[in-house]
Amino acid sequence: MDERFIHNFTSQGGRFLYSLDESEVQANFEDVLVEHDFFETNVLCTDLNLRNRFNGFNLRFSDVHEDCSFFLTTCEYIISDNGGNFIFF
Repeated sequence: MDERFIHNFTSQGGRFLYSLDESEVQANFEDVLVEHDFFETNVLCTDLNLRNRFNGFNLRFSDVHEDCSFFLTTCEYIISDNGGNFIFF
């Protein structure tokens, strides 16, 4: 990944979490949920694969943005071309 991208992303308040495997993805996701008190909240997520991937965190997935605490999507078209995850809140 381009170091300039990481620098620009984090200098503007973004948080970059690198995960080597699925267990680290799950742990990082849980850390974000804890930090922002997002458990048992509505989440805008239209991707069925992501819903299945993160279904063990007691989240209420929705297809509409109303009353959602954050947006969970792949970053395929947002910030990267490697198919990572992007959490926006």
